[in-house]
Amino acid sequence: MRLSPLPAQIERMDEALMRLYYIKQPKHRMVVFARSLGVRGSVLARQLDIHRNTAASWYEAGMDRIIGTLGNTDT
Repeated sequence: MRLSPLPAQIERMDEALMRLYYIKQPKHRMVVFARSLGVRGSVLARQLDIHRNTAASWYEAGMDRIIGTLGNTDT
């Protein structure tokens, strides 16, 4: 059985994806997006040829940027 998302759920997803563009560094944006899809940090680190702690800090910095934009429509 396949479930279809409700229009409100699609709108929330679109808003969440648009928030990714507030992350200026493309690699940081990629790490946040991949982690949101469930890719483990160690796998990302290996694919990007960086230390896993670097991937974790990029994720945290990206999420901090997104969190900082919440409630702001002009950021």
